[in-house]
Amino acid sequence: MIYNPQYLIESSLCLIVFYAFYHIILKRETFFQLNRVYLVLAPIVSFGIPLIHINAIAQNSPKTLEYIVPTLIQINEVESLVWQPLTITPSEYFTIGEFLMFIYLLGVLVMSIKLFRSIFMVVKQIYIAKKLKQTNFTLLHPYEEIKGASFFNYIFLSHKMDESSSKIILEHELVHARQWHTLDILLLELCIIMQWYNPLIYLYKNSLQAVHEYIADDAVCTSCSLTDYARLLVQESKGQHSNRLVNTFNSFTKKRLAMLSKKKSKKWKQFKYLLSFPLLGTLMVLFSFNLLDNMTDNPITELDNYLEKVAEQPLVKLDDDTFKWGKLLVNFKHFNQKNAIEMTPEEFLSLKSTQPNLGQDKVPNLELFWVRKGSDPISCVSPTCFDNLISKVEKGDIFYIDRITLNDKKYPGLVIKII
Repeated sequence: MIYNPQYLIESSLCLIVFYAFYHIILKRETFFQLNRVYLVLAPIVSFGIPLIHINAIAQNSPKTLEYIVPTLIQINEVESLVWQPLTITPSEYFTIGEFLMFIYLLGVLVMSIKLFRSIFMVVKQIYIAKKLKQTNFTLLHPYEEIKGASFFNYIFLSHKMDESSSKIILEHELVHARQWHTLDILLLELCIIMQWYNPLIYLYKNSLQAVHEYIADDAVCTSCSLTDYARLLVQESKGQHSNRLVNTFNSFTKKRLAMLSKKKSKKWKQFKYLLSFPLLGTLMVLFSFNLLDNMTDNPITELDNYLEKVAEQPLVKLDDDTFKWGKLLVNFKHFNQKNAIEMTPEEFLSLKSTQPNLGQDKVPNLELFWVRKGSDPISCVSPTCFDNLISKVEKGDIFYIDRITLNDKKYPGLVIKII
């Protein structure tokens, strides 16, 4: 499943639809926790929808088999004429599909290595930093210039900052730690590995990290001055960004300032999030539902039994002096073999008014003929070709109805000479 082009395309389309909904409908709202849930669940749901297979049963016509059997016979007839044994030699080169699979798997490998490298770098920073164990978190004073960052319950805080700024930034990073924002980022990193080629998956992560900062800012501003907090954001906006797996205080500064100045969304606008459910249902109808024809309780067994019954019955019946074609009896004369008959143009044209019997159903599929008009053999497969030929039937024409194989049993061919 890791490389299935159809799955990757369908999951990518789901990602596009869900992100478009977020960007157009939800992004500007101040329901940060709801936006967080949406941005985490949307990629997971997008990956899951193509994996779900729900079979929807459709009522069929009682004569479903009547249409299936002629199709099987016609396919067999065409294959007997068109396909020839082929000698397949292994290719010395990559096919396009193999090349694309190689590129995709190489991308997965590279992104996996980058993720493990980032985790290793964070663990290394935690290991070498000065630690101060607190009740619910561990405060780290790194040797690198990191103004404020968090990774799970590890808080990175520069010891060079003044006490008031340190207190505000510590409270900000504690919000990330308490709400497990790092876990959200790791989940998105796994999604990036699976769809590294899709630019939208990076937008999901970027949007989610911005929402994390909005959540922390909103919590801190309840206990400090909004003006002082905005001034601190600007003051600390310059500086080195840390590892991509950690939440950093000096990130998304412009977006955060704009969101701080934004009025709270009205509560009734929360109903916008309910619109995502019809969107989910539509995507499931497109990619998860399979429409099946309800032929019988056990359609495969029923079809197999039907074919066995059909194979035991003659396609055409030759008596001593008549040729039975469906319900039509035609007089004929043998001329060189048992299954070769002679008939007049009028008798031959009358064959078009009925069809041979096959079990209890009429099977209109005997359009495959080899026709010899004079010395020129003509292959005729389509009904249109057959109609054109019999409308110009002349004395001396010979029609060869090819042998038909059905369910590993063969019916004898038939030769008709026009006299």
